[in-house]
Amino acid sequence: MLVNHQHKMVFCYIPKVGCTFFKRLMLILNGKYPNVSSPYDIAPTKIHVLPIDLLSTHPRENAAVLRAYKKVVFVRDPYTRLFSGYLDKMFMPRQMFKTLCTYIIKTFRKSVVKNSSITCPLDVTFEEFLRYVIHSNQNNVKKNYHFGMMHDLCGTCDIKYDIIGKLETFVPDLNLMFEEIGESHRMPVENLVTERVEDDLTAVVDYAFHTKKNTCMDFSQILRRTWRRAQIRGFVSMDLDFPFTNNQTLFVTQQEFLDTIKDASLVSRNDKSLKVIKSEAMSYAYSTVPMDVLNQLEVLLKDDCLQFGYDTRPKHVFEANQRTWNFNYFDV
Repeated sequence: MLVNHQHKMVFCYIPKVGCTFFKRLMLILNGKYPNVSSPYDIAPTKIHVLPIDLLSTHPRENAAVLRAYKKVVFVRDPYTRLFSGYLDKMFMPRQMFKTLCTYIIKTFRKSVVKNSSITCPLDVTFEEFLRYVIHSNQNNVKKNYHFGMMHDLCGTCDIKYDIIGKLETFVPDLNLMFEEIGESHRMPVENLVTERVEDDLTAVVDYAFHTKKNTCMDFSQILRRTWRRAQIRGFVSMDLDFPFTNNQTLFVTQQEFLDTIKDASLVSRNDKSLKVIKSEAMSYAYSTVPMDVLNQLEVLLKDDCLQFGYDTRPKHVFEANQRTWNFNYFDV
């Protein structure tokens, strides 16, 4: 939990619920960046090197703070959160998840020969990922906090939160948080939505180029996945094909690629289909998952859904396999 003593606020951050944004925001509120007005002016990498004010490890001090301070948490639809986790941690090649990906493939891929060696575990399917999430959370085996349940991560059964914001209503809920701590004029929240796109693209392109020499995946494939991720996130139109040949990807610079994907995002702004691309891609992903796995997932996510007011059995998830899909969003 992050703590801000000046405003007497405790913030519980949850992976894949604006986690990096809120860590940067708390750095500003805690005075680490007195001349910065927007969290997006702070490089995402800074949250890993700068000291972040955390709740004390002493139980008595913790209890006193939790009684006296405002407690805030932001959540999001559990099914969407898992899809977002897959997109960013599995579909995008993440070196830090290589060991976990190897475990997932060896444990949940039917075609893998027992004790066989896996040299490049970067093709985990959405079904395999969900089987892992279910198994790890139900059996407390190989758990990764990025994919833990929200009510477990922030102890919402034991702690009474004063503000439970939602990513789906980010602007009004963040404004409410600012009002509650007396910072209603701190920053124009509405502008943050626009800034988010450029920040996201800059960060993911930076990561792609920094992993160029440290991954087993062909670099052209990394850049193609980076482009497709931007499309699935609703930043770039699906009508805009990947603009480089395999040979060109060998020589394109980070700045050239970043400029190209940013330009594509600007051109795509008037594309009305952007709003539905991510939901369509998510439905497609869930359509590839057997119903018995989805039923197990419903049981796992039930507490999160009921506590935070989300549908336990959304149609776009459980009826997705009834549709005819002519496009594979993950085939790049």
